[in-house]
Amino acid sequence: MQATNSAEKILEIREIPRDQAKEEIRAFFKAHDGEAIYPSDVMEALSLDYDLVYEICEELEKEGMVKGL
Repeated sequence: MQATNSAEKILEIREIPRDQAKEEIRAFFKAHDGEAIYPSDVMEALSLDYDLVYEICEELEKEGMVKGL
């Protein structure tokens, strides 16, 4: 029997256009309004590259779409 560790979960990163990623991230924040959301949460939920998620989250914060990353 092999033990499994949730930290060893493999995340398959999707390669999508930046505009599409921004729309998906915006929708994710809208669907989770009022919740504390970190870029890593978005990365895991949407299977996107962390650096891309972080950049887009910063943009959305500057645009007033999200607060307090």
